[in-house]
Amino acid sequence: MRYLFFALLLAACSTPQPPASIASSATDQAHAACTATAGEMPQLVGITVSDDAADFEDMRTLRVTDEASGGFLLVHYDSGSEAMARATAACLGAQIATIGREVGDERKAAQWDSVVFTQTAFNNLTSPGEVTRWPVFVQDDSQLDFRSVNAIGWVIPHEQVHAYQAQNGFNFPRWLAEGHAVWIDFKLADRFDPIVTARQIAARAQKATESEGPLKLLEWGKHQPRREAYYRQVGDEERAKMDADLSYYPSGVFTFTDDDFEVEYVANDQARYLAAFRVLKGLEDRHGAAAVHAWIADLVKSHNAPISDGVVDTSLQTHFGETLDEVLDNLG
Repeated sequence: MRYLFFALLLAACSTPQPPASIASSATDQAHAACTATAGEMPQLVGITVSDDAADFEDMRTLRVTDEASGGFLLVHYDSGSEAMARATAACLGAQIATIGREVGDERKAAQWDSVVFTQTAFNNLTSPGEVTRWPVFVQDDSQLDFRSVNAIGWVIPHEQVHAYQAQNGFNFPRWLAEGHAVWIDFKLADRFDPIVTARQIAARAQKATESEGPLKLLEWGKHQPRREAYYRQVGDEERAKMDADLSYYPSGVFTFTDDDFEVEYVANDQARYLAAFRVLKGLEDRHGAAAVHAWIADLVKSHNAPISDGVVDTSLQTHFGETLDEVLDNLG
């Protein structure tokens, strides 16, 4: 039964073809831009790529702008990564433009998360209020390996949805943040790199079949990684702060492995992603995508502090006439 369940879930997760309002030629161009190789410089209608004077360490910078909204991201690159950065810039612009339209983002000239193309190790320690920078590692031959192709086709669009969610500096509960991001992923990612999207969907479904035990969806994300996982990734100044205050955790973007958490935290991780997606998909099936987008937008605009499950419960009742318990019960 478990394998049948996830087979059905995999089918439900499969992304539809782009709607008729999006010309197939534009979709084909986005595909080409997101699979370009070093030396190519694809251009997309409505996306401007220009050199920028923004200073970031010893790197040079491109400014990639969605002309319709003025929204932009910065693309930084080191000397060995320029060709790949320029080849991919239009794709990254198409991603923020498409996500912005899908979620109904009303911001003008908003800055989205940055991307860093680099051939060296990159440890991004952003401070509160700074834009997050996501690394893409470039090989010595100026091409991308499997991990970096996956980053461009799946990880970065996913993280840009989180950037939209966090525009007022607050956090959704983990289950809602990830459920919303994966829901958008499945709607849009095949417009950029269908192969990466199909691979991600299949991998998540397969891993979910191997999970055991209760999902405990509302507890997801409420476990802090072990302190030593932060300690090994920060410099002497941050370590001194951690030594002086055992409640202090450094801010920024860090890399954690399963071993950095308690076992029960990661045991059902992939199953939680899919279950959280099903919460959003269920709301869409019952009330329509536009209503779900409006609900998320209301949460984004109406709160500037961490959103609790209680706030989500109240908001669900206001928008859909359903309680959080009822929504979770609909997961089966």
